[in-house]
Amino acid sequence: MFRPVRWLFRRVFWVGTGAAAGFGGAMWIRRRLQQALERVMPQRVRADVADGAKKVGGSLRGAVTDGRAAMHAREAELRREYAPGRR
Repeated sequence: MFRPVRWLFRRVFWVGTGAAAGFGGAMWIRRRLQQALERVMPQRVRADVADGAKKVGGSLRGAVTDGRAAMHAREAELRREYAPGRR
């Protein structure tokens, strides 16, 4: 006699669960889209480019310094090896 009521509660439960999952998913997608938009906003892009340039500049400066040191060491080695009157 009360069997249809049980079916109704089950249906309401699953509809509510689906609605909650859909709402949660929509909010998650909205938040992810806002974060993506903030990353490409002009102020943020400018700051990211400046930070990247500073990092690359520091790395490049270090590489040039290391390269010059290696160049001078190799030059000194070659001068010792091929010095006039050495042979």
